[in-house]
Formats: sequence, structure tokens, C-alpha cells
Amino acid sequence: MLGKLIEKLIGKRLQNQSILLNFIYLNQLGGLKQQSTTNVDIFLIHLIYSGWAKGLQMSILAFYIA
Repeated sequence: MLGKLIEKLIGKRLQNQSILLNFIYLNQLGGLKQQSTTNVDIFLIHLIYSGWAKGLQMSILAFYIA
């Protein structure tokens, strides 16, 4: 039990330090605590609009499976 607690503590600290020191790309998708899907939505919409501006036909289909 103590080992799991230490593992979680080290993981949280490493994640916080890597975010503070900009080791993680701003559009990192998933795996980060306290990150919402809003960034993912904005990034995907940007990709679609960029494709449309270039004359491409682009769309997205997403499923939520719980």
C-alpha cells in the first residue's frame, strides 16, 4: 500500500513539473489530469476548418463508449 501511494505521489509531481517546464506539447491529448476535452475539440475543429480552407472535404465522426 505504501508503494502505491509513493508511486502516485511521484507520478503527480512528475506531471506537474513537466507541465511547468513545458516538456509537454500544449495539445497533448489524454493522460493528463485536470485536462478537459475542450482542447481536443478546438484542435479538431481547427484541422477541419484548415482543410476546408484548402478546398478539401473533411469531417469527423466520434463515438462515446462508456
